[in-house]
Amino acid sequence: MQLSEYFLKQQKSRVGAALAVNCKNMKFIQAELLISILLILISKGNSMKHNQPDFITPLRNLTVEVGRNATFECFVTGIKKFRIGWLKADTKAIQAIGKHVISNNDRISVSHDETRAKFRLHITNVTLEDAGPYMCQINSMPVKLQSGYLTVFQPSDITKIMGDKVVNEGGIVRLTCEAEGYPPPSIYWTREQRDEMINVWMNGNRIQVDRVENKTLELQKVTRSQMGSYLCIATNGYPPAVSKKINLKVNFRPVITVPDLRIFIRPGEDVSLECIFEFHPRGLMWWERESGEILSRNDKYSVADYILNEFTIRSRLIIRNFEDSDVGRYTCVGRNGFNKEGDREEGHVQVNFVKVETTTLQHEDIYERHHYEYTIPEIKTIEANTINYENENFRHHTESDLDESSNRRRQQYYSKDKEKSTTQGRSSEHHYPYFNDSNSISKNSNLLSTFLTLFALLFLHVLLA
Repeated sequence: MQLSEYFLKQQKSRVGAALAVNCKNMKFIQAELLISILLILISKGNSMKHNQPDFITPLRNLTVEVGRNATFECFVTGIKKFRIGWLKADTKAIQAIGKHVISNNDRISVSHDETRAKFRLHITNVTLEDAGPYMCQINSMPVKLQSGYLTVFQPSDITKIMGDKVVNEGGIVRLTCEAEGYPPPSIYWTREQRDEMINVWMNGNRIQVDRVENKTLELQKVTRSQMGSYLCIATNGYPPAVSKKINLKVNFRPVITVPDLRIFIRPGEDVSLECIFEFHPRGLMWWERESGEILSRNDKYSVADYILNEFTIRSRLIIRNFEDSDVGRYTCVGRNGFNKEGDREEGHVQVNFVKVETTTLQHEDIYERHHYEYTIPEIKTIEANTINYENENFRHHTESDLDESSNRRRQQYYSKDKEKSTTQGRSSEHHYPYFNDSNSISKNSNLLSTFLTLFALLFLHVLLA
């Protein structure tokens, strides 16, 4: 038994005894009643303190797009007969208490589950004014509460894009883009093609950048390379980022480029002529002969045009079975709105036959193109052994005696001299260069002629070097 209950029973017995004694002392009775009431209140307070409700999880923050729905969930345990209240903390406006909505906003509603552990505050079709802190409160002793924040955003939206869409080359263009959203979006400009840059002027110098952080894009001294699509992009940190495109056109006079000014072709072959046209707006272009004849597509000629970009066209003229009458100058012609009457741009291609030229090679060219290596013949000195012959007849023979009978006699002399030299102890190997047969003389003559020829070539080579 609790102490308070014990004192309560004791107090009741005392009160009964006092009444039985004929209420002798009323002041005493009043004091006793006051004490009894205080003890009852203390007893009730202790019992309530042990049964207080509490929050299970914190109240989550919410981020919602304008026009969507938002729901706060408050998880409570031990709620029993206690109530949950909702209020907007920044304005101190009560939204709901228990299951009753207090706010005049018809977009506000409340709900809870069957176990009364999950309590919800619903806000439909959220507006920017709904953003701010919200509190979930329990009317306990003391009061318990927790808060969550509602963030409301409005996606970026481009409301206006304006500026000149056509400009002459060398002029100035200003493009302006306006956007709205919450938070307010940032705006920048870029090219649609990622490999293309924006030309801007800073401190008198032209620089190339990939983006310009400003709602207004100004292009000065516009060139044809700046023609194309420009994107205005707006973003405020909440997806998606939005963009709008504007196409810029740059007008200028025709410019014609000829890759090959002179072409040489063999008879009977097909030849291809090319001109590159740059102009905007596009105008007229054609091919013509030197005589002024405009060439049209037929069995002899064909024309093909290839679009390279917004202002560049490659034109190709093909001439089939090239012959003598086709030799001459061909002209590609272009005009647009910048050309007045009789004014035009031209490009010229000269087509001729291939020239076959014969060239006589001089000796110098031969030796410059071909490197011959000459070997100097080695000249050997032969020492002949001189023999003193006693026979006078043999000593006085000449070449006029080189007939068949003389040769037989000389052979006899050779034999006798050989035997004689052998008996006298002389060497058996002797050289007789003067006396030779006719075949030996012919071979020596050929060798001498070859030697002289090689020597002459060697001498000529030295002079040319």
